[in-house]
Amino acid sequence: MISKNKKRTYFYYMPYECNAVEEYLESMAEKGWLLESTKGALFKFKRIEPQKLKFSVDIFNKVSVFDHKDTDVALEYREYCEAAGWKYICQSNKVQFFYTEEEKEVVSIHTDEKEKYKLLFKCSLPNVLLQLFITMVFAMNLYIQLFLNASEFLLTNNMMLSSSVIMFFMIVTNIGRIIEFIFWVIKSKVRLKRNLVLECGGYK
Repeated sequence: MISKNKKRTYFYYMPYECNAVEEYLESMAEKGWLLESTKGALFKFKRIEPQKLKFSVDIFNKVSVFDHKDTDVALEYREYCEAAGWKYICQSNKVQFFYTEEEKEVVSIHTDEKEKYKLLFKCSLPNVLLQLFITMVFAMNLYIQLFLNASEFLLTNNMMLSSSVIMFFMIVTNIGRIIEFIFWVIKSKVRLKRNLVLECGGYK
C-alpha cells in the first residue's frame, strides 16, 4: 500500500534475524522512507529525504508482550539508548527500533555477544516451537487426506486438492525456517567460542 507520504510493507522476520531488519530499514531510508511504526510484520513508513541512516533493532526482554509500550522500565531503557546517541522510533511487542545518522559516532546497544545470543534464542524459541506445532498439525491432516481418505475423491475434489497443496507448501516452508534456526544456533555457538560477533541474518 503506497500513498504520497506514507507507505506500508510486509516484512516477516524472526527475532534472531534482527540484522536483516536493520539492513532492510537502511535500504528503505536510502529510498526516502523512514520507519514510523510497526505491528508484527507490518511496517509503516513516512516520506523523508533519501539519506543513509543506521538502525538498531533491539530485543528488550524486560517488558512483556502484554505490557503497555510506554512502561517505566521501557522509558528508562530508551533514555539510556538515546543518551548513547540513538533515536527511538517505536516498539512492537519486545522489539525496540532505534536509528541514528550513519556518520555519527554512537555506542552500540549490544555490548555482550553471549547475552545477546541468550536473549535472541529465548525470544525466537517460542516462534520456532509454534512453527513446529503447526507443521505437525498440517502433516497429520495431509496424511489423513492422502492415506486414510479415498485418494480418488481427493484427486477429483478441487477444494481438497488445493488445501492439500497449500498444506504441503506450508510444511516445507516451516521446516525450512526451523532448519535455518537450528543452523543459526550451531553457527552462533561456534562464533561465540571463537569470540566473534554474532551474525543475525542478512537482508540482501
